[in-house]
Amino acid sequence: MAVSADLRETLAGLVGPENVLTGPETLLYAVDGVAPKAVVFPETREQVREVVRLARRERLGILPFGGGTKVGFGHPPAAYDLAVVTRRLNRVVDYSPADLTAVVEAGLGFERLTDLLRREGQFLPFDPVGPGRSTVGGIVAAGLGGLRRAFYGPPRDWVLGVAAVTGDGELIRGGGRTVKNVSGYDLCRLFAGSWGSLGIIVELCFKVFPTPPENALAVVGLPAAEDAFSLGRDVWRQVPYPAAILGLDAESARTLTGQGRAGAVLLVLFSGVKADLEFQLGRLRSVAADRAAAFDVVGNAGLPGLWSRLCDHPDLVGRDLPVWVRISVPPAEVGAFGPDVAGRRFLADLAGGVINLYLESADPPYLADLRRRANAAGGTLALGRAPAELKAAFPAWDPLPAADLMGRVKRALDPDGILSPGRLVT
Repeated sequence: MAVSADLRETLAGLVGPENVLTGPETLLYAVDGVAPKAVVFPETREQVREVVRLARRERLGILPFGGGTKVGFGHPPAAYDLAVVTRRLNRVVDYSPADLTAVVEAGLGFERLTDLLRREGQFLPFDPVGPGRSTVGGIVAAGLGGLRRAFYGPPRDWVLGVAAVTGDGELIRGGGRTVKNVSGYDLCRLFAGSWGSLGIIVELCFKVFPTPPENALAVVGLPAAEDAFSLGRDVWRQVPYPAAILGLDAESARTLTGQGRAGAVLLVLFSGVKADLEFQLGRLRSVAADRAAAFDVVGNAGLPGLWSRLCDHPDLVGRDLPVWVRISVPPAEVGAFGPDVAGRRFLADLAGGVINLYLESADPPYLADLRRRANAAGGTLALGRAPAELKAAFPAWDPLPAADLMGRVKRALDPDGILSPGRLVT
C-alpha cells in the first residue's frame, strides 16, 4: 500500500528526507512477503522515540530492522507499516579494554565491533548468522546462541546493560557497566530474545573476553550422518573442553570446507594455549580412531574464513532450500534426531543441542511430528525460514510458556501493540 504524502513528509521531518524510503526499495525490507509502507533510518535515539510516538498516534505497526539476517523467524506480521532500520545508530559510546566492557549503539555492525575488539586482543563469542551483515542489536533481540553457545553461553550472558525505546516512545534503561548491577527485574535478559516485540534496542553494554592465543578446528570425515551424532556425543563426554562440536552433511561440508567427504563431517573446535590444544587433539584422535575416514586440522591461519562461512550456514548450506527448521533440545537428546537428517542438508551444534535442518519442502504433519518429539525431549522447534503458505498452516513458534504473563509484559511496554505486532507476543 502506498504511503500518504502527509506521512512521508512527517517522517522526513523527523529523520531527514534522504533517510525515508517509500518506493519499490521498501521491498528490500519485506518480511514473509509483506513490504512496509515506509522505511526510516533514524540516527539518534531521540529520532527513534519520535518515530515510535508518531506510529503510536497513527496506529502504525513497526518492525525494528538490523541486518535482516533472521527476518524469516516468527509469525507473519499482523501489521507492517514502518521498518525502523537501526544501522545509522552505529557509534561506539565507550570502550574500556582494561575493564573488559564496551558500550555501543545497537545498529553497530558485528564485524566492525569484532575488528575493534581484535586490536585489543579481545572478542565477543556470538557467531551470528551473516557476521558481515548482523548488527549487535539484532543479535541480542533475536537471542539465538551461536556455534560456541555450549562453551560461552548465549548473547544474554554477555549483556551488562541495555537501553531501549518502548511502544509508548519512552527510553528505558536496565543494567549498567559492571557485572553485579541488577536490582529488581533484569531488563537485559527481558530484551534478549524479545524479537523487537517489547522495544527497539538503541544501546548495549557488553562484557568482552580475551581472545584465546590458539585455535584449532579438527575436521573428521565419517561414513554417515548418524555417525556424526554418535561420535559427537562421545567427544562431548570424553574430550575435555571443546569450544564447539558441529555435525555437517557431506554436501554442506564441501560447500563450507571445500573438502569432499563420503557421508558426513564432524567439526571440533578447541581454543586455548598450544599445549592444551595438542592434548585435546590427541584425545580426539583416540576417541575417533575406529570411525574416522579422514582427520585434518585447520589452524589459526585458515580458521577465520572457514568459521565465518560456518556461521553463515543458512545462506550457504541452505541457500537453495526454502525451509529452515531449527530444533533445540538438551544435548543428551540430540542423537535421537540423527535419522531425521540422513540424506538432508543440516548443520548441528551437537554440544549445544541445536539442529539446523534445511528442506526443499515440508508438510505440516511432518513438522508437527518433529515438534512433538522435540517438546517431549524438553526442547523446541522453530521455523527460521519458510514460505508464507507453510507458516499459515504451521505455527512458526511453539506455544509460548506463561503466555498470559508475557502478554501482560507486552502490554505494559507496548500498550497499543505497535511493535512487531503478531510476530512473537500478541
